[in-house]
Order: sequence, then C-alpha cells, then structure tokens
Amino acid sequence: MDESRNNSVSLLIAELKQGDEDAARGLWRRYYTDLVRIASKRLGAAANRYVDGEDVAIEAFASMCRRTAEGQFPNLNDRDDLWRLLLRIVQCKCINQRKHISKRKNRAIGDAE
Repeated sequence: MDESRNNSVSLLIAELKQGDEDAARGLWRRYYTDLVRIASKRLGAAANRYVDGEDVAIEAFASMCRRTAEGQFPNLNDRDDLWRLLLRIVQCKCINQRKHISKRKNRAIGDAE
C-alpha cells in the first residue's frame, strides 16, 4: 500500500465508494480506537454489561462501509464528513442497543413475576 494513500482519508473514501476492501481496512485502522472509546462512553456502564463498545464500533463501521459502497453517501468526501457520519451511526447504534437491553430487562422482570 502506497504511503500517500495511507495518509489521505479523502482518497481512501473515494476507493471505499468503489468497494475497495483495502481502503476499508485503512480507515478502520485509523478510526478504530476512537470509535470504540466513543461507543463505550455512549453505551454507559449498565449497557456495557450486555454489549461493549467494540461490538458497536464494528457494527457501525461495517454499516458505513456497506452503505458507502452502495452509494448511499454521495456527499461523503473527506475526513470531516466521515467523522460526522461515523459519530452519527455510532450514536444510533448505541441508542438501539440501549433500547434492546431495556426491552430484554423488562421481559426478564415480567417473566419473574
């Protein structure tokens, strides 16, 4: 992999739009740690007992890659666009996980009665 390609998020995004898996791997290496940290924080301690930040980060990133390759984000062009998109997807995934956990807890409480 070319060094300039490693440093250009915009180029990696353009390649991701074409379905390039190497581009996805390059972006994953760049954003993994921050996504896991943010997802863990947004899930909160209670939710982290059921699902962890890494699970949410993986799910969010995979969703972004798939949807980008499908052409769903035509205005995704640079690192700022990508970061905002990833944050939004992580936020939605965390909200969905917390709702799912809450429903599961409520069913368990209802079953115990």
